[in-house]
Amino acid sequence: MFRRRFRSRCWALAALGTALCVYARPGVADPESDRFKSGVRFCSSVYSRATLLEEAGKLRQARDLFFAGANARCIATVRKQCMNRYKRLEAEIPSVIPVVTGEDGEPRVDVQVSVDNELVASHLDGRSLPIDPGLHEFTVSINGKVIASEKIMMRNRSLGSGRGRGARRQSFAGQGGRR
Repeated sequence: MFRRRFRSRCWALAALGTALCVYARPGVADPESDRFKSGVRFCSSVYSRATLLEEAGKLRQARDLFFAGANARCIATVRKQCMNRYKRLEAEIPSVIPVVTGEDGEPRVDVQVSVDNELVASHLDGRSLPIDPGLHEFTVSINGKVIASEKIMMRNRSLGSGRGRGARRQSFAGQGGRR
């Protein structure tokens, strides 16, 4: 796996280097050249930062940067690389669909969901929430009062969980104390 990732990164860097050499222009002092050079710096900076974020496990932030690189005015090779990485991350980022039920067993939608003290949903609507891989503390509250809290380990979708490639459903207890 390491060898495949290493090879993939080498090809990506080789493609970026080749594109920079092919599209390089002599040092003519004109505004178009300066704009081109700043665009190349921007694109390579976005790609580098996104790669570092991906390696650090911050897949959602890396996905967003790759998307920005894919839509920027970069050379076609870099845009294609960014779009490929964006699509791959989109498929790998795990997600969860929180389901909260009251004491009567009926679903609640008027709740707030926080992950690691960051509000990710101000109400529930059945949509999946993308979450970076790793151990996270999910907290469910109503009007600022915590009704449930649980630590959940999120794994990349590509690692598989025996449940297919869909979002994981997570149920939380009703209005009792912390869970």
